[in-house]
Amino acid sequence: MYNTINLTGQALKSAWARTTDQKGIVLGYFHLHPEGAFSPSELLEKLVLCSKIKDNTPLTSIRRAMTDLTPEYLTKTESKRTGPYGVLEHLWVLKEKQGRLF
Repeated sequence: MYNTINLTGQALKSAWARTTDQKGIVLGYFHLHPEGAFSPSELLEKLVLCSKIKDNTPLTSIRRAMTDLTPEYLTKTESKRTGPYGVLEHLWVLKEKQGRLF
């Protein structure tokens, strides 16, 4: 977790628990879809659609979770897709799938 607003006590514990849970949700989605390659914005959309996260979850939170899970669990590929703002986004895959082309 990145404590950029200097939380302490129970507020810090609660924020840490949410971050840990979010990484678990992100990794869980990759495990449920092991052949998939997802950009952060695609993953956000999919997690909202399956009611795993709230629709007001910031995209930056999903990006952070994916980055934190890399390189131990996920691999950032060289493949890209256009995101919601017209900007190319890298795709991530489960680490075991890094040799596959997507």
